[in-house]
Formats: sequence, C-alpha cells, structure tokens
Amino acid sequence: MPWYRRVHAAIDACLPPLTTTQATNLALLVSAILARRSLSLSELARAWPRPATPRVPAPKHDLAHRLKRLWRFTANQRVDPVAVQTALIGATVVRLGTPRWLALAIDWTMFDTILPGGGRTGGRRVRYQVLRIAVPRRGRALPLLEVAYDRDHLPAGSSQNQLEEHALAATLGALPAGVRPVLLADRGFARASFLEWLQGRRVDYVVRIDRGTCITEPDGRCWKLGQEHLARGQLGFAPGVRYGLYHGRPRELVLKPGAVVAGAARPLPRPAPQATRPAVVPGHQPRRRASRGGVVLAARLDRDGLSATDKSGGGGRRGRWAARSGSRPRRRSR
Repeated sequence: MPWYRRVHAAIDACLPPLTTTQATNLALLVSAILARRSLSLSELARAWPRPATPRVPAPKHDLAHRLKRLWRFTANQRVDPVAVQTALIGATVVRLGTPRWLALAIDWTMFDTILPGGGRTGGRRVRYQVLRIAVPRRGRALPLLEVAYDRDHLPAGSSQNQLEEHALAATLGALPAGVRPVLLADRGFARASFLEWLQGRRVDYVVRIDRGTCITEPDGRCWKLGQEHLARGQLGFAPGVRYGLYHGRPRELVLKPGAVVAGAARPLPRPAPQATRPAVVPGHQPRRRASRGGVVLAARLDRDGLSATDKSGGGGRRGRWAARSGSRPRRRSR
C-alpha cells in the first residue's frame, strides 16, 4: 500500500487518543479506500496487506479473516467517527493557508440501497442520509465532516435538526483560532430555530429563504418575498428585518444586518472588476431556479460590517457567494 506510511504518520500526529491497533486499522482502511476507490468491505479487505510470514503456509480463509478484522473495526463503538474527523480539521485548515474567512457548506445527501448477501438483511432496502460539512474550494467540496444515518432509524432521542446542530458545533469547535467561518446553506436550513442557533453562537451565515416568506420591517410593515417589484438583476437590502411568522405574528428573530433580495433567480451579468480585491469566501455553487421566485439571502455578518452579495457569471462559475469587507450594505443595481 503506497499511502499506508504517510496516512499512519498523519493519524499518529493528529489522533493520539487512538490505541496502536485502532490507529493501524484506520490507516489500513484509509489506504484501502484510496487504492480501491470503493466502500465495499470485501473489496477493501482484498487490498489489505498479507503478513510476510503467515503462521499457516497456505491459509484457506485468508480473505475471510481480513474481512472479519475490517468489519470488527468499523463496528467498534469505542472509535467515534465524529471525534476522528474533527481531530483532522485543524491540520486540514492549516494546509489551506489558515484563511481568515472560511466558507462551510452544509447539506444533506439522501439515497436508497439494497443490502447484498443472504440472511435476514439480504435484499432489504435501506434509506440512508449523509450530512456533509465541506469547504468549497476551486470548484470542489473538501469534506471536513460526514456522518451517515438510516432515515428510518435515527439515533434514539435525536431529531434531524439536533443531528445538524451537533455536527456543526463539533466542526466549529475544531477550527483553528483566528479562522472566522461563514456557513452556506440552502432553503432546507432556513428555519427560524436554526438561524437563532447560529446567531446565539455568533456564527456568520448566508442562507437562502423560500419565496413567500413574511418579512417584517422595523416600523412594523410586513411584506412577502416575491413582492419587492425589483427588476431583473437588481439587488435590494432590507436592514434589521424580522424573519417569518409565529402563530400569525412576526417572530422576534431579527436578521442582522439584514436580508439581501434579488429581483430574479436567473443568472446575472458578471460585474466589472473592482479596483480593490475583496476578501472572497471560497466559492459555493448552489442550485438556482429560473422561475417565479427571487433569490433571497439572509446574512448575519457582523463586527466588520460585511455585506453579502450574490455574484453570477458565465464559464461554469455561476452562483458564487462571496463576502467582502466594507461599510453597511447598500442597494445595488446591475
């Protein structure tokens, strides 16, 4: 295995709590995944090295023993997958140059699969969902934390919202000092409780909001997203608004500094280059819907008076979200 020694050295440097056997098995597992590019246990077991001098000259069940060792390690409850992944976040961010701003894209991936083999589990369909927190970088997503769950059998006493908050809290707590994260999320995370959770921990965020959401101005005037009467390509800023309704009344959740509203969900023309280079958060490429609704971003970027903008352009880099230093966001038209 060409990667085994390098992987084992990285595990020893970042994961000292693991025992010697656990560190060796983890290094073998990672090396096998890199070699086989598969998650099948039998395929990974075939990539595990054989002993130079086996105790039995011609073992009959060599593959079965390696598969059993791999299965026991993956089923070991004393190896916490979240703790293992978060222990590597600090070294990963340092390799990125320890940026001042770090975009964290969070999203769910759901898929169904049919379990192979026979017995009670053979042929049974399982619905999985994977929560990923990644750093958008150069058109790709660099995963920092991934956790998988059975949609029909979530951990006892935990909801999907609690699983999201737990994973995000673990990721934020593992970031190096001086790195300021900016959370990027789609409409599925635009719930008031999640925004309150972020604001309570002073986490900057850019979250898309559904069309038709009620927004309340500081003077008490209410309007729904989609009623801004903005022209195509025009951006509007609503400072200090309250988000949504609760039992027919405006919530006490105030978006700080406010919400950025786009007049159209279609790609906007690329803006002219600026004289000063902004501090760009690594690009995030969300799916865009060219239909009735406008793109709305709820942003909390405080302390430095940051503005959230939605930049789009051609060349396959549409939908980038960026944050730049400056004064209070103002109304812009392009």
